[in-house]
Amino acid sequence: MKHIEQWIWLPIEKYDNKPHNILSGFEKIDGQDFVVAEFLKEFDFSKEIISARLHFSGDCTFQLFCNNKIVATGPACVGGDFIGNETPRDNYYAFETQLKPNTTALSFFARVKMLPSQICEYSKGRGGFMLSAILTFADGTEKLIHTDDTWLARKNGGYISAKSFDGNIKPDEYTKSRMY
Repeated sequence: MKHIEQWIWLPIEKYDNKPHNILSGFEKIDGQDFVVAEFLKEFDFSKEIISARLHFSGDCTFQLFCNNKIVATGPACVGGDFIGNETPRDNYYAFETQLKPNTTALSFFARVKMLPSQICEYSKGRGGFMLSAILTFADGTEKLIHTDDTWLARKNGGYISAKSFDGNIKPDEYTKSRMY
């Protein structure tokens, strides 16, 4: 079984968020909206999941939780090299890890920050999140799950800039995410 990479983001119908052009923290952000998107997906199976092999990434940076426990933050700074960040890249940095949930339910939550704000961050020119997981059940069967438009998405406006948070601004209600 192979991982499937499917990127998701906030729906255009609600947020009118077009791809941005800021590729590096060296570029001006005037006129570009800083956005933090949050994604949620809950799975409930009738049998115990003993292993979950995850493959995931976010543009520009993200936090990933599974069953309310932090799994990862990233992507990791790759050597701190920022040369060449002013052009779109075809590649991205993804993580792989394995969890031992020993439960019948999984709940994934991801928080993704669009727009690079540090010189070691770069973007492909649009916000995004992707996750695929190969689940192994106690009976030995496997199932592939991945991000798609059934994941819920919302903007968290409390993150008003890369360096400012206002807890009085509540996140939007969840809606269907958009695949691209």
